[in-house]
Amino acid sequence: MFLDCCPMITNGLETISQTWMRLTLDTIADCGFGLKSESLTRKDDECLVNCRNVIRDTTKRPILFMLGFMFPTLHAVWIAIYNVLRHVTFNPVFWLQDTMTTIIKERKMKLEQRVDLLQLMLTSEFNPSANKIDVGDVDFNDNVVKKRILTNEELSAMCLLFLLAGYETTSTTLAYIMYELVVNPDVQLKLQNEIDHFFPEDTEDSPAFYHIISRMEYLDMVWCETLRKFPLASTVVARQCMETCTVRGIRIPSGMIIQANVWDIHYNQDLWGEDTERFIPERFTQERRKTRHPMAWLPFGGGPRTCVGLRLAQLEGKMAICKLLKHYSFIPSDKLDVPIKCIEGATIIPKHGVPLTAIPR
Repeated sequence: MFLDCCPMITNGLETISQTWMRLTLDTIADCGFGLKSESLTRKDDECLVNCRNVIRDTTKRPILFMLGFMFPTLHAVWIAIYNVLRHVTFNPVFWLQDTMTTIIKERKMKLEQRVDLLQLMLTSEFNPSANKIDVGDVDFNDNVVKKRILTNEELSAMCLLFLLAGYETTSTTLAYIMYELVVNPDVQLKLQNEIDHFFPEDTEDSPAFYHIISRMEYLDMVWCETLRKFPLASTVVARQCMETCTVRGIRIPSGMIIQANVWDIHYNQDLWGEDTERFIPERFTQERRKTRHPMAWLPFGGGPRTCVGLRLAQLEGKMAICKLLKHYSFIPSDKLDVPIKCIEGATIIPKHGVPLTAIPR
């Protein structure tokens, strides 16, 4: 079904960015919450339209969105204002949140269980009345704490976050990968050769797909180098200071939010060499990885609070790339921006998408 979208890309009916959005939304909606999105078959799918509008609205830098970043401690005020405005004008965020709340209520009423993210959150709930303690659960001061039952509001908020983050970041990463492959045809050819090697004819649907992908070194290099050049979720790589401290003469008070300067790190010539603007997957050979600081590559953050969706994003993205490049090669469209132009919102996305031409192999 996904491969059937390629003629639309070639005919200019949509960009590869839009195709990836439809694929990743259907994936996270089904795997995460049992939500039957049909965006691959219906371009006007209601869930897809509202997800796109949420992300698009962040690029317009609405005043409440900006104030939320500037004054996070006043989050209750911004949420209250949003709740009032929802009765004045339509907001896609609330449509999605209401949809998630409905799914959660229905799931709690049913006896059968699904294997998905929502079910994990539901079955991990702990009833405080049982007076039991999970010694593996501690707070930031290493004090043992009890788990508690999550409210429907908390569950719907987390589901909404996972839906938007899992849909948009993965699709944008794949769009940047396709951009680099068409402006670096030698990389595209080398990657296709690796795909052909690991997936001979009629073996793409092998049950061992996951294990095969984990052995594809060049595919992983392409994935990592793309995210080095385009750490699209860098605006959320931040931590809150828990205790007042001084770092290199700078006093950081308790409670302050510290934003990592990911782009400067990813383009630091001391770490990556003088040609940081070039796309060179070989930066991520095993030998070269060992020479760098473990925090030199931060598209998913780092440490114990690294992105919870890292493995799903990698697996989903790599599977899609293998499927696509097994059957098609790609060349730039006349409308493609080279170099690519980006716009910042909740993430950093291609301003005009990534228009390409698909050629059957």
